[in-house]
Amino acid sequence: MVKGYANRFKVDLLCAIKELRLCGADISAEYEARVRQSIAAQARMKAKRKQAAAENTDGDHEFAFIAGYTSGGVPYGITWDEMQEDGASGIEESTFRFSPGI
Repeated sequence: MVKGYANRFKVDLLCAIKELRLCGADISAEYEARVRQSIAAQARMKAKRKQAAAENTDGDHEFAFIAGYTSGGVPYGITWDEMQEDGASGIEESTFRFSPGI
């Protein structure tokens, strides 16, 4: 009932609980506590994802050029060692700094 109300009137679950109680619906405190725990867990996961993304913005130290990613998410391309073997020894790693997603 709470999810349906929240979807119908475009409000979050806590707001839906409050409004339904105002209308006389019997919603247990236990259900409200579970909803609050779920919201807190989602916020923690979002913060972890944001922190992990921020830690990965300084480029890649293993690859000079990332050609793509496998279906498992593993990068492939030219490593710094391979680039130096091919005669590009005058090029430094800092020359190729980039941000992911560009």
